[in-house]
Amino acid sequence: AQYAVASITDITERKRADLAIKKNEEALYRLIQNLHSGVVVHAPDTHILLANNRASEILGLTIEQMTGKKAIDPAWSFMREDGSTMPFEEYPVNRVISSNKPIQNQIVGINRPATSDVAWVLVNAFPEYNTDSSLNQVVVTFVDVTERKQAEDVIKKTSAERALLLREVHHRIKNNMHTLKSLLNLQADRISSPEGKEALLASESRISSMMVLYNQLY
Repeated sequence: AQYAVASITDITERKRADLAIKKNEEALYRLIQNLHSGVVVHAPDTHILLANNRASEILGLTIEQMTGKKAIDPAWSFMREDGSTMPFEEYPVNRVISSNKPIQNQIVGINRPATSDVAWVLVNAFPEYNTDSSLNQVVVTFVDVTERKQAEDVIKKTSAERALLLREVHHRIKNNMHTLKSLLNLQADRISSPEGKEALLASESRISSMMVLYNQLY
C-alpha cells in the first residue's frame, strides 16, 4: 500500500512578523491622524493614497473626497504667494516628481470649494523611493498660516499707504519751499533798501539750506 506524505511548514514566525508589521502600520496611521500638520501622501501618478484629519480640516474636504483623487483635480485650485493662479506643473507634488528633490517652506494658497475662501499653507514635500530607486510615493505636509499671511498682507498694504503719504507730503513741502524762495527772491528784486534786500536774500539762502537738509533727511 502507498501512503501519502503530508508536508507541514511552521509559519508561526512569519505570522508574528506580519502581525508586528500590521501593528506598526496601525500605530503610524494613528500618529499621522493626530498630527497638528496636514499630511497628504501621493502615489507616483499623484493620486492620493492617504490624508489625515488635519489635512481635511485645512482643505475643507473630507478624507473620502480626497482619497484617490489626483493633484490636478479641479477641487485643488492652488495660488502662488502673490495671489496669481498656480499652474499644474508648480503644484508641490508635481514639482517633487519632476525634479526628484524635496520642497521646503513654500507658501501656497488653496481655494477651498466648500467654503469659497482661501487657506494659506506652508508646504514641505519630499519623495520616497523603492529599493530599486523607483519612486514609491510623495509625502506632502503643510501647516495653516492663513492668519499670518493675512497679517503680512495688511502690513504690506499699510506700508505702501504710508510710503505714498510720505511721498505726497514730501512733494508738497518741496513745492512750498520753492514757492517761498521764489517770493523772497522776487521781493528782493523789487526792494530798494540795501538792508532789506540783504535780509530777504539771507532768508532765501536759509530756505535753500533747509531744502538741502530736508532732501537728505527724506
